[in-house]
Amino acid sequence: MPELPEVETIIRGLNKFLIGKRFLSVEFDNPKSFPNNLTDVDKFLINSKIIAVTRRGKVIIIDLSTEYSLIIHLKMTGQLIYRDQKQRFGGPSYR
Repeated sequence: MPELPEVETIIRGLNKFLIGKRFLSVEFDNPKSFPNNLTDVDKFLINSKIIAVTRRGKVIIIDLSTEYSLIIHLKMTGQLIYRDQKQRFGGPSYR
């Protein structure tokens, strides 16, 4: 599990890439890691604009234009991967 300084480093990195961008899709490798109703995901997450990336303790909070927030815990791996068509942040072995 990452320590607080590592989480803060991830927050700062994500702030460089994410502010003002929109979620076009969501990918996850295990249904347990993103246990959400797909109708809700389409309604509140897809096409929402990212307003801010903050944290509370070791929990990452991504505030959205839909007035909802995406809450992320890094679990034991401490990895969170951001990617778009041109760049990637985090996860050196992820494609």
